[in-house]
Amino acid sequence: MSPSQPLRRQAGFSILELLVVVVILGLLAAIVVPKLDHTVAEARKSALKSDLNHVRNAVAMYQVQHVGVYPGQSSWNQFTGQLTHQTNSLGHPDGELGPYLRDFPKNPVSQMTTGKLVNVMPPAPDGTTGWIYCPVNGEFRANTPGVDPDGVPYYSK
Repeated sequence: MSPSQPLRRQAGFSILELLVVVVILGLLAAIVVPKLDHTVAEARKSALKSDLNHVRNAVAMYQVQHVGVYPGQSSWNQFTGQLTHQTNSLGHPDGELGPYLRDFPKNPVSQMTTGKLVNVMPPAPDGTTGWIYCPVNGEFRANTPGVDPDGVPYYSK
């Protein structure tokens, strides 16, 4: 390049232009992320309500078709099996009744698929499993501490 030739400006962004873009993106992220967080919480709340409704309806249907006996009298695996497979009128596999659920749902808030049977519902959740079920009265709840975005405890009926 000779001294008489003008300098050509190279194409691209200056550091100042890049800095302005990064600051603008940061501000947009600060506005959008909290709204997304709330949206995710609302979706989990909605999914939890739906799952509770489906399982409670399945338990009620099982109880009606099995002469007043609730599913899962002896174990969690028996409970989920009796709701997701066909049973006879005594609750044994390979019958003509059911299935009442295609798959047993995981708790959408805790992401746990496990559950436990209790004889009496405890006053508060312990969070050790996704679900709690009482085969004595057919009560089914999420074993999830905390409250939903509306302030309603996840553990409530």
